[in-house]
Amino acid sequence: GLFEDAEFSVRQCDLPQEWMLVLVSDGILELMPEDAMLERYSALLSVNLDLDEMTAGLDILADQHLPDDIAFLVISRSQGDG
Repeated sequence: GLFEDAEFSVRQCDLPQEWMLVLVSDGILELMPEDAMLERYSALLSVNLDLDEMTAGLDILADQHLPDDIAFLVISRSQGDG
């Protein structure tokens, strides 16, 4: 809905038995302690992502004015998921 002339293409790829896709808004990056944006990206990519760790403490931000939205989407598949 932002651009009337936007064009999109559909792509498909085979995924391994275990994988994880993590999408984060830039609001999460703005809350990270690293000074430079590339350092924030690097820190985010270098951690072993745990959903409980990612969401711990977010409830205390609910009543605070933040500079941007905080959003993330995690989609994963492990061998036991079938």
